[in-house]
Amino acid sequence: MNILENNINLLNRLRMEYPNAFNGITINDSFLTYNSKNIDISKYNLYDLISGQNPSFGSQLSALSPEDVFKIININVIFSNSISNDLSESIQSTNDNSQKNQRDNEKDLEKIQKIDPLMKRVSIITKRDENGFKKEYFNVVDSNGTNHLFDNNLNLNINIIELYGIIKSKYSDHDINPEELIHEMNSKFTERQLYNSISIINNDKYSESFQNKISMLDEKYKSNPLIRVSGNEELDIIIVSDISNPEYREIYTYTRNEFGDLVQNSHNQDFELNENNEYNVSESDKDEKIQDNKQEETIVKLVSEEKFYSLLYKNEEYTPEEANQVNDYYGFFTDCMIYEGFLEPEILDMLYRFNHKMMEFEVNGDVLTIHQKEAVEKYYEMLQQKQNKIQQNQLESNKELIEEKGKQLKLVYDNKDNAAFVSTLQIIGFIVGAAVILIAVTLYVIQ
Repeated sequence: MNILENNINLLNRLRMEYPNAFNGITINDSFLTYNSKNIDISKYNLYDLISGQNPSFGSQLSALSPEDVFKIININVIFSNSISNDLSESIQSTNDNSQKNQRDNEKDLEKIQKIDPLMKRVSIITKRDENGFKKEYFNVVDSNGTNHLFDNNLNLNINIIELYGIIKSKYSDHDINPEELIHEMNSKFTERQLYNSISIINNDKYSESFQNKISMLDEKYKSNPLIRVSGNEELDIIIVSDISNPEYREIYTYTRNEFGDLVQNSHNQDFELNENNEYNVSESDKDEKIQDNKQEETIVKLVSEEKFYSLLYKNEEYTPEEANQVNDYYGFFTDCMIYEGFLEPEILDMLYRFNHKMMEFEVNGDVLTIHQKEAVEKYYEMLQQKQNKIQQNQLESNKELIEEKGKQLKLVYDNKDNAAFVSTLQIIGFIVGAAVILIAVTLYVIQ
């Protein structure tokens, strides 16, 4: 059963249990619809909202309106599409097929790298031994630019996204640093030692063949003191890296072709070092990235936070596209503020970063750009909308209490044989008195 089918089944069960909360919300194909607005629920698993780290949504459905339900779901779908939609798809694919092939694993790593720059320090190396069996390794660069190599051959069913999810969950209170990532890799995989080229060349411990391989690469980049060449002869792996740029690495493995000739295989992700020590993106990768951008244009999602905040620092007028990107964020943060109590920790962190940035702008009010001043104005509009929602909810709650009290008093009156027991005037007095008290309480809370 896919995500959409799971979501439809869940929504149908919730509708039966909480009919008032889902009144007017319909499902059309892959869209959840309310008041002519649509949410694509084919990629976000609604079970994550019900059973997430914040239990408020599931526990308060009986008190939520259809508009509340629709907007809370929309917040999570936008966040999922914008930040981790690719990861969610890959995780679902992993659950459906635990025997993912290596090409999928590499693609999944590329998706993670788009949302977490730290993971650009990770490379996946795959090769086949003499018997044709697949060998898989993870290369990770620490804060000092040192390469670490982990053997995944005992855990080939571990998917990189599952591993990333486990690590992120463990360090949910802060961003992961390279040393924490390497520590977690060490706890799950065997680290294989890498030796620098100096210790290999002219060392009788190593074969002439491996010395020649590493010498050729060492000679190629000897003019750049920041380039390091290291390798492991047993695994027949050589890594060329720049200690000042941990993302940039050339990784080589070696195999024999059908004629017995030695073939050098490159495992570079999207760059290569030329003889002048410059980084070049291959033409095939350029084509692939252009295609990815075309595909993303069909998906409505927020630009990265980094992009959003960089736009606020822009001195020039926004282009129409930039204006839409910024306004999408304002709409998203408005709903986040109103439904703050229902947000998952990752979305709350995103909202808190926005609040902090607006307070920073407020303090530096005299030197703000026109877009930063606009952002502060929007921020206070969001706060006012949040306050209006609180007042509306309180008044609706009071109205319900008054109506319920009136029904109870009328029931008492109707059940008494002696009409003089409670007069109509007394009933009205009770209702008015209750209304005055509740309204007074509401005004006190608002103030």
